Amino acid sequence: MTGERVLNDRERRLAFDFLSALGASLDLYTVLNDASSVLLRLVSADSGALAVSRGPRPEDYEWIPTNLPPEFLRRYDEMAPHDFIRESVLRRPNLVLRDSEMIERGTLERNEMYQRARDCGVMIEQAMSVMLHVDHRWQSGLSLYRHERRPFVGRERDVLQLVTPAITNAVRNCRRFGEIAQSVSVHDALLARRGVAAIIVDARGVEVGRTEAATSVLEAWFPPAERRPGGLPSSLREALARATRESPIQQSEARTLMISRAEADLRLTCFALPGRPGVPTWVIELEEVPHPSATCFPVLLRLTPRQQEIAARLVSSGSSYKEIAAELEVGEGTVRTHVQNIYRAMKVRSRAELVAVVRGRRG
Repeated sequence: MTGERVLNDRERRLAFDFLSALGASLDLYTVLNDASSVLLRLVSADSGALAVSRGPRPEDYEWIPTNLPPEFLRRYDEMAPHDFIRESVLRRPNLVLRDSEMIERGTLERNEMYQRARDCGVMIEQAMSVMLHVDHRWQSGLSLYRHERRPFVGRERDVLQLVTPAITNAVRNCRRFGEIAQSVSVHDALLARRGVAAIIVDARGVEVGRTEAATSVLEAWFPPAERRPGGLPSSLREALARATRESPIQQSEARTLMISRAEADLRLTCFALPGRPGVPTWVIELEEVPHPSATCFPVLLRLTPRQQEIAARLVSSGSSYKEIAAELEVGEGTVRTHVQNIYRAMKVRSRAELVAVVRGRRG
């Protein structure tokens, strides 16, 4: 199930209302309060909650509930060790899961979270959830519930999957700009972010503002002929054109383009900011990403050139095998084989041990 073509007329109207609500504000509570009722109707759920966390501890969670009693969220700290939903979606981020894909029915009914929720008056008979965003700084997830035994069907899961990028984008934008945008315009809020290299472009593709850091990056990466006043370099125009060609649902997902040099990549991330439905303002963020190099870690020079390249990435970032494979344009299985050979050559058994050896904290 892909694209808006799968939606019937009712779903299409609700999806449009949902996207409009997501883009109407940069205050997360306003956005979710306005959009949640539409989302519940779109997938026929009874209640739900968005959790945004600045850390891994339950007490770090900030909740935005819909149709859930306050007592349920106040007691979440007690339920957290038994939260089968969070454990399941953390393993498969950005993928919508139904309760039947997380836990067996008999195990669910014996689960401590299920039982304590009932004590609070919440009947979590069916659940559907997705981990929207997770990294070392923050994470967010959305869970929807039914209060009677009526399983979510595949179509409802697919509809939620279709709008998940829009929800992720809204939460991210609210986090990025919400606090300072309360007192200034979104443009000023973006341009006030020190050190961020970003360019703001209107719906026609005309630049309307940029940060000082963006000017420095453009001067370093593009010749003067491509930096003519009022025009974007061709690579930036390509990223913007790709994003603006997409449907409103697809526009809600950030688009990324990489420009490579021998010593570094330039990552271009293009995403839409709130505006009239279908007529967003666009932001292009620019980030220079130096290539990991074995010369930074002399101990790796005992490895083959390809092993050095992979080992440097293992040490320098938290990239997964899949991400490393994509960066190097090889198969994930090839990366796994190289990693095992690296571990043998370096006499370690894990990434953590490799980092300790390479950074001189062991042996």
